[in-house]
Amino acid sequence: MVPVFRKYSIDTGSANSSDRQKFETLFGKGASEKGTAWMAPDSCVAKFTLDETIMKGDALNKSHYEIARVKK
Repeated sequence: MVPVFRKYSIDTGSANSSDRQKFETLFGKGASEKGTAWMAPDSCVAKFTLDETIMKGDALNKSHYEIARVKK
């Protein structure tokens, strides 16, 4: 039997104006998050990717994160 993975996504760029304003208040104008998480049948994260843009001082810093669970 093939395991069924659930997929969850986040994209603050497509948030409504109220949520977007809250996010930018916390992390600065132009800040954003976009990513995807795949949950395994045991409810643990199997794979996660995130692209983040956060205001630091006067500059926007971009970071990319990836994690994956591997079977040993």
